[in-house]
Amino acid sequence: LKSRGVDAVASHPFPEHWKNQLMENSALYRRIPNELKGNLHQLTNVFLSKVEFRHGLIEAGEFGEENMILVASEACVLITGRDYQDFRNLELVELRVNPIRQQTSLITKDKIYLGQASPCTVWLHWESAKDESAEGNSGLNLILHEFAHVMDFADDGRAQGYLGEAGSQEARNWEVLLEEEFPKLVEAHTRGADYVIPPYAMTTGPTNITLRGLEKSRPEFFTCATEVFFERPVRLKRECPKVYEALKAFYNLDPVQWDNGEITSESPAV
Repeated sequence: LKSRGVDAVASHPFPEHWKNQLMENSALYRRIPNELKGNLHQLTNVFLSKVEFRHGLIEAGEFGEENMILVASEACVLITGRDYQDFRNLELVELRVNPIRQQTSLITKDKIYLGQASPCTVWLHWESAKDESAEGNSGLNLILHEFAHVMDFADDGRAQGYLGEAGSQEARNWEVLLEEEFPKLVEAHTRGADYVIPPYAMTTGPTNITLRGLEKSRPEFFTCATEVFFERPVRLKRECPKVYEALKAFYNLDPVQWDNGEITSESPAV
């Protein structure tokens, strides 16, 4: 199929047992409207033809076909309203048994990472990824998070939370949004509020030089907001309407309309 081109791969029938596996293991897949699933299946086929999976080689883990299908499908939810160009640089996915521990200093505790992404590689702590995909309404989804980073990297190789081509109106709109919404996020978590976007979104990256001088990048806001956009859309739209509308325009999807949004009802933030 690959020798006949992308169209041949995309149009290849999506096996029924893959659909059954996704219905069993992915709460997000169960919520996606049927009219979107055809495109999702085509994108998943392309993903599986282009991306290498490294599994069973790291910490002697055993990973089956259903694990690759779950990763590919949930990753491709992000581009169902867009196209595969967002993943054009992606080459490798690694599934790991153990998280990565990174020593920061001799006196502080090691940092533990459940996933990481670069422009061409994603690795995932498999137990965490699988459990979050099965739950589907926690606002945490490791697969969505790391592949959103891949989309952020795609244009300029940097994860900074400005989407779209550098210098475009879309990128400027994201920058304005961050300037407005990031302080709200910090203020809410500082006073201990139950804010819909999780506190990890406050993480800042290395200092970089912009037109305004030296500043910290904020690479996790977009990825964390993406998780709640798909898993807690009703609450995100209610509490952070500008963030919801920006993500709706970017992804060209409206998860609030999928099975009435969340799987379960939620209380508003305090």
